[in-house]
Amino acid sequence: MQLMTPDSLVMLNSCLDHATEDTLFISGGTDMILKFREEGFGTSQVIDLSGLSELKYITETENEVCIGALTTLSTLVYSDVLKAHAPMLSCAADQVGSTQIRNAATIGGNVANSFAGADLIPPLFALNAQVDTLGKKGVKRSIPVRDFVTGNRKNMLEAGEVICQVRFEKKRGAQFFGKIGSRSRVTISKLNMASFVQVENGKIMSAEVAFGALGASAFLSEGAQTCLVGQSVNEIDFDKLSAALIQQVDDAIPTRKSRIYKRDAVVSLADGLLKSVRSECEV
Repeated sequence: MQLMTPDSLVMLNSCLDHATEDTLFISGGTDMILKFREEGFGTSQVIDLSGLSELKYITETENEVCIGALTTLSTLVYSDVLKAHAPMLSCAADQVGSTQIRNAATIGGNVANSFAGADLIPPLFALNAQVDTLGKKGVKRSIPVRDFVTGNRKNMLEAGEVICQVRFEKKRGAQFFGKIGSRSRVTISKLNMASFVQVENGKIMSAEVAFGALGASAFLSEGAQTCLVGQSVNEIDFDKLSAALIQQVDDAIPTRKSRIYKRDAVVSLADGLLKSVRSECEV
């Protein structure tokens, strides 16, 4: 096995040019341990990205928040920038695994792994985030995360291409992240949801509601959007909103045994979404 450990973007470029379809990229490595146990090692070349300090940051410009791909989940949890502009992303990071996992796992790894139940992907969907990548010969791409994730553990990364950063526009709105699992902590999501709702003069102007662990990949709920946009915050019908989200569950997993459980669970998430919108109006 060949192990490559670039410690600069210059060295990373060189490593990428030698990467093949068989190359395995590791950042925090938390998901790779599970993969090895299930499938065996099965690779002859590993590129360990953990030494790339240049990709460990959270910065903001006038219009955007940018997060380096190797930024750990613990850093997301305590970031003042995220607490101000993307609290649901910080909240989602705080609910991933244990403290030890959050200290090692990275946002780039979470997105690149593209697990259907990943907790960071629904907030990134709701924020309409972009994924910036670096490939062979220095080729760069910027891909909406909504397009980047194509299925369970499937995405648009090509051979010899890695995520460099995730970024999203700074916008004012009500944000919510909720997760349903078998335990209150250290659990894989059975259902998660993130929402970003913009309110103007007491009226909902836009609503992005993203589900995870409800199919092969995260997706936006058209039913929730239709139910919310154009409504006065004080006149939102909770029963109608709940029914729309329940219908989303029925449409997504009509034959799964977990459907009944998730139909009940999604009502709790609807309550959290509604409380976040009303709280935003009180600020």
